[in-house]
Amino acid sequence: MIRVIITFLGGLLIACLGFFALLKFIEDKPVPNAVFSQSIIDAKLSSARSFASTPKTVVVGGSNVLFGIDSQLLGELTGRRVLNFGCAAGFGPELILHLLKPHLHSGDSVIMRWEYHQYLFTRSGTVNLTYLNLLTSTQNEFMRELPIYDRTRLCLSIPVTLCWEGVQTAYNPFVDTDLYRCTWAIDSMGNVRSNLGVKINDSEMGHDFFDPNSGFKITADVDDIFSDFVKFCRQKKISIIVSWPNVAFQDAHAHPLVQNKIESINEFWRDLDVVVLGRPDNYMFKKHDLYDTVYHLNQQGVRKCTKLLADDLADWFPGSVGN
Repeated sequence: MIRVIITFLGGLLIACLGFFALLKFIEDKPVPNAVFSQSIIDAKLSSARSFASTPKTVVVGGSNVLFGIDSQLLGELTGRRVLNFGCAAGFGPELILHLLKPHLHSGDSVIMRWEYHQYLFTRSGTVNLTYLNLLTSTQNEFMRELPIYDRTRLCLSIPVTLCWEGVQTAYNPFVDTDLYRCTWAIDSMGNVRSNLGVKINDSEMGHDFFDPNSGFKITADVDDIFSDFVKFCRQKKISIIVSWPNVAFQDAHAHPLVQNKIESINEFWRDLDVVVLGRPDNYMFKKHDLYDTVYHLNQQGVRKCTKLLADDLADWFPGSVGN
């Protein structure tokens, strides 16, 4: 019996060592999805470096910012230098803020606009595959900074197929990884310029957050992440404010149960003593202003949304011309 236990534990140890060796091996072998995501990060960091001087205003969030705000127009309307640091919601808020922090300095201003489902983010466990793909390859240094409990859970969440896909992508002589890079036209100020026309279908217009029967509870991880960022900004004398994300118009937005969800977000930021600008329904757009998802606006919608944000910022940024 003792021999069986020793053999079992020995086999388990060898399997664990082999698995972690495999994870180390694939760190520089991103899968196509990670190549795509990292190319967005590269574009955003390049834009951020060009805004090295202060003061500047940074609009940060997921792709609702990337496809919702024109930082050039917002700068003209507010008289500020504005950077669009919208990434992709699948990166998760912690990674996005981790990437932004080194580029923030005293005197800067930050406007956060998070998609509704970002408030449900967890560091580990049930995670977005885009997030997992990045953390196991190009953003593995960020993963090493996470609590050991979350690192362990993330490692145990990695499917073997992800490892195999990374190896195939790296060593297949017929694969050009540049083909997987993001083809969105992102300018030097962080704005997408290729979102022309309407590509979204009617069946894609809904959103779980606005379903009165769906649950909503801001996670402890989100509380920790945003509380830490607010503390960071205040220590650095960086102004911080929150605005609502642009999203497809939802008929159920006025339902009492949906309003309770919205109020929970308001209350969350009030507890952190952070101002929330405007009303969420003002940032809901009909189909003709959307591009290809509920959070992505086309150029016409971006212009409308940017002007709305400039109007909401008028009191916060004295001298703004708004509309």
